[in-house]
Order: sequence, then structure tokens, then C-alpha cells
Amino acid sequence: MYTRKLLAVLSVVVVVTLAGCGGGATTANNSTDTTATDGESPTPTDGPTMTDGTDTSTPTDSPTDTDDGTTTDDGTTTDDGMGDNGDATASVSFTEQAVSDGTVTVDSATLPEGGFVVIHRSDDGAPGEVIGNSTYLEAGSHEDVVVQLDVTLDESTELVAMAHQDTNDNQMYEFPDADDPYTADGGPVVATATVTVDDGTTTTTDGSDGTTTTTST
Repeated sequence: MYTRKLLAVLSVVVVVTLAGCGGGATTANNSTDTTATDGESPTPTDGPTMTDGTDTSTPTDSPTDTDDGTTTDDGTTTDDGMGDNGDATASVSFTEQAVSDGTVTVDSATLPEGGFVVIHRSDDGAPGEVIGNSTYLEAGSHEDVVVQLDVTLDESTELVAMAHQDTNDNQMYEFPDADDPYTADGGPVVATATVTVDDGTTTTTDGSDGTTTTTST
């Protein structure tokens, strides 16, 4: 009788033990891998952030182009369009002519800031003694500028017309104390012409006998 009870107790212990082992195995088999779920990609680790392709970087300033053309250290382009004395557009035109009334005519003159047209004697092609100047001319271009000469020419000679500034803004020609010449390419703006003297007489030759007759006009 005692033996039967002992066997029954042992049977219960074995069953309980086996049941416990089986539950543990089931739990192990049903464990879920939480690293990656079905149909989903693993959560990415931190890395470069992807954008929509828009460049969000701040652009650097590009050189600014202006009308003056001179490039400064910061890339800005500037250019005042002027020459040595702010006079790149200054010009003067003077052509051969005859003088009969103590004046010469300068064909044209452009003075960007106003000024004067001055007549010099020629010293081997270079400007020499000043022998006349125009009245004050406003800024801009002028044609047929008449200049009264301070001397009387008694023979044909070469003269130089020169463009001068009005540096002290008093509309009076005062070189060399003021009113420097307009310059370009390192030199004054000038034009040279040969001037002949018209003494008011006309010389004619009689072709039949070769006699010469001079008459006043």
C-alpha cells in the first residue's frame, strides 16, 4: 500500500517536471526578435541627413560689375571712364587755315568739365609760348571755336591748340597758376595745324607777258 502511494507521488512529480520543461521550451521557441519586425527594415543608425536635393548653402557674393570697369581688391568692378585728369573724353581738332583778322578757328573741342581752348606757338612740334585763348566754354562739345591771338603773325607758322580745364571754377584762364591742360595717355590733349598769313593782297600773273600784279582785297 505504501509503495503504491510512493509511486503515485513520483508520477505526479515527473508530470509536473515535464510540464515545466515543456513550457520553458515553448516560451523559448515563441520569443520574438525585436530587432527587425516582419516586412520592415531595421531602424537606421544615425548618419548623413538626406535632404530633398535643394542646395541650402549660403552663396558667396559675386563681384559686382559697374560702369567704371576697374576691378578692386574685393572683386567690385569700377570705372569712372576718365583719364589722367578726369579727361578721357577731352578732344580738340585744329586744321590748316589762313589768318587775316588776328584770329584762328579751332574746328571742334570737347571739354568734359568745361574750360578753355588755348593756342600755343609750336616749338618743334611741342607746345611753346601761349599766344591766345578762348573765352570760357561750358562742359560739352563745341564747334568753330574762335580764338583771338595776342600777337600778330607776319609769316606762316605752325600752331598748337590745347584743351585746358577751369580748375578753380572762376571761368578765367589763369595758367600756369591754375587751369591745367586736359591730359590723355600721359600728355596734354592737343592738335597741330599750319596757319598761313593772309595780308589782304592778291597776286595775279599775266600769262601773255609774265607781268605780276598785286592788288588789295
